[in-house]
Amino acid sequence: QGRLGSMQQPSGADGAGSSFAPGASEAATGGAAAASAGAPGGPRRRQRNQEVQEVIDELAEESRRTSLLDRLEEQLKGQPHVSRLLFAFSVSDDKKQQQVVEKEFAKWRKDQEDGENLTGILIFLGQAAVHLVEGPSELLFRSLDFFNSLGPEASHANTPGGGAGKAHAARPSVGALRVLYFTELHGLRASRGWFSCPSSMRMQGSQQQSLDEGNCPEMVFMLHKKILALCRRATELAGGEVQVDHYKRLSEWMPSAEEVMIFLGKAGVELLMTFPEFKQVFIAPFRLTLHSELLWPMPPALSY
Repeated sequence: QGRLGSMQQPSGADGAGSSFAPGASEAATGGAAAASAGAPGGPRRRQRNQEVQEVIDELAEESRRTSLLDRLEEQLKGQPHVSRLLFAFSVSDDKKQQQVVEKEFAKWRKDQEDGENLTGILIFLGQAAVHLVEGPSELLFRSLDFFNSLGPEASHANTPGGGAGKAHAARPSVGALRVLYFTELHGLRASRGWFSCPSSMRMQGSQQQSLDEGNCPEMVFMLHKKILALCRRATELAGGEVQVDHYKRLSEWMPSAEEVMIFLGKAGVELLMTFPEFKQVFIAPFRLTLHSELLWPMPPALSY
């Protein structure tokens, strides 16, 4: 109280006293500053809620990434492509029987609505034959099914007796099929047209190489490569439309009988696909059995 009392000063002419209050002075100063800030010409205060510039990381954004499958679809979209099927079978070393096989398949191909899309070469090598066909996958599957119908098992199944059985008995009989090679999505055809040609190369009687799990893929690929080179060479030799005579002039380009017979032996049954096995994998409808379907009692349905 002593200090505050000593700070009193005399008033003006009217003699009234006034006192100095620090809190009142600060309030007055703040009010003046607020008034000056609110004035149109006064300095503006910095806004506390000023927007901060955001930095967006491109790697953090969720975007659709291009996959290898997308690139393949772009390359195949609108582009023609064919599949290739190579199979071998045993047949009687009789020119008449081989000609019947050729005529039967040529007639079947002509009866197909899209038969012209099937091209290839059928080569008879004594008691063996190898067949390369190119075209849509479904058409190749039907052609393989046709040759299977000429097999001994299908012939016996279709000859129960009577007139129908005699008609089927006249059809040629070929041995069991061995599917060697099947690929899809080829942009170019190796063959032009479909032809059947007997090879003049016979069994040489030399020691035959054994077929095992180690060398089977390589030997199949070499046979496939040799037939593709034969078709390509016939196309180059023709210069235009290919005829069967062009293949007959290229007997040295054809595979030997030993190169085909090796796949028709006992080892070929264990290492190569038969027609029933190929049909089960590529032709038959796909059947998926879930593990839960094999359990009993069935597990209750989950609710999320």
